Amino acid sequence: MESKALELMALQFTQFLEDNRDRNPAYLLRAGDIERIHRAKEILIYCIIST
Repeated sequence: MESKALELMALQFTQFLEDNRDRNPAYLLRAGDIERIHRAKEILIYCIIST
């Protein structure tokens, strides 16, 4: 169940990036934002493995 939730989040994020690729650069993620997203991913994976 958790893996499906992560998969859906990844798909939504990918869709967001594709939808905003040609729009105002202000919508693009900064390096710090990307780092925080990767950290959140690590935390979620750790929580799934730990349960």
